[in-house]
Amino acid sequence: MSQAVIMAQKGAIDTSFTLLNQFIEVCPDEIWREKSGGWPVWQQVYHCISAVSFFTGLNEGIPSLAEESVSGLEKAAEETVDKAKVKEALQAAQATVEKYVSSITDADLTKRNEPVYAAIEWDISHAFTLSMLAAHNLYHLGSCDAALRNHGLKGVF
Repeated sequence: MSQAVIMAQKGAIDTSFTLLNQFIEVCPDEIWREKSGGWPVWQQVYHCISAVSFFTGLNEGIPSLAEESVSGLEKAAEETVDKAKVKEALQAAQATVEKYVSSITDADLTKRNEPVYAAIEWDISHAFTLSMLAAHNLYHLGSCDAALRNHGLKGVF
């Protein structure tokens, strides 16, 4: 079955993960710990990573680095997680996205994403899921990039 539309959308997803990886690499430790957009910078990056399991219904080895209320942005983290650990989790999230993408075809794009529906009863399609995998990362990356710029540093966007 065809994946032409999926592969077209996957470029945006890959770019969002590349930018998150670049952000982790260039973000100084003091900014990594500070709040931007209401949440610690590292926590927003980790939120993007943990959201992959939610959107895909898969947890292919994505390590849990904080309690669910922290990863879900329900409360601010008291402890900071090391960038190396977050980067490892990012790699696992990317592998999970690869597995999810390879499991669907263009014909599935209009079908309901059952794991999301089971979790929160949102009737979203796989097409919406693909767009959210990119857009969600980029949204939070904007807050993280703002933290760099607030310190006179160049953002990754």
